[in-house]
Amino acid sequence: VRLQRLRDFTVQIRDPDSDRLIGTGIVIEPDRIITCAHVVEAALGRSPRYAADEKVEVHFPRVEGREPLSLHAVVDRCFREHDDDIIALRLVDGTAPLGPDQLPKLGSADPSEGNSFRSYGYSPTGDRPATRAMGTIMGSVEPPEDKALLVDPIQLKSTDIDRGMSGSAVLDIKRNRVVGLVAERYYPKDLIKPDLAYAVDNRVLTYIPFQFPLSSGANPLQPAPEPKIDKAEARAAVAKSLGQSWNNAPPSLQEWTGRAQLL
Repeated sequence: VRLQRLRDFTVQIRDPDSDRLIGTGIVIEPDRIITCAHVVEAALGRSPRYAADEKVEVHFPRVEGREPLSLHAVVDRCFREHDDDIIALRLVDGTAPLGPDQLPKLGSADPSEGNSFRSYGYSPTGDRPATRAMGTIMGSVEPPEDKALLVDPIQLKSTDIDRGMSGSAVLDIKRNRVVGLVAERYYPKDLIKPDLAYAVDNRVLTYIPFQFPLSSGANPLQPAPEPKIDKAEARAAVAKSLGQSWNNAPPSLQEWTGRAQLL
């Protein structure tokens, strides 16, 4: 059995002009991606609230035989009066090259306090563009006083999260649900609190204008896929009997010479 596969639905958010990697997003519908609002703002150079039809580039990397693909997206849904760091993009020149079983199963972070999580995002390390992360979902905390949030942020405990991972999925490995998006990493000036990060709770997706469905229960672990082979046909294709070959040894000699005494 296996957890949801983060690489299946994780994409790169790029600057449409320079092709520069900005951050990470996840596909939630064939034509929709969610990511952090500050990622789109960095790609467009302005607040996504005023983006109109400006486009960002969404890049689907190569994954186990899937060819890389770049598409363009526009801002589809975002908050106008609140500061929750999340946004939905809509693809305008194609659909995501994912099957229905590759889309993430979403849930709220409310029941995930204390559970372990995994994440995958585009924080380059050397010549490798992506980084995996793991840690603990600590639970909700009060927001900054200057932020008007609908849902409190989620504190994460992890030393793996770094720049570029904003918009990465937070996968609760106990519930097997994607419960939020990585939004921020705290970089201390000393050794105190070196493992703090924050995420956006997916519960905010239930509010207008998003109104995406979430599931509250655990998502059962899925069986790993088996090779698509017709076993009966494969057995029929094998020769039924090859006889004894004795490792291709030559046949025994019928007559012996020079060994009269021994014979």
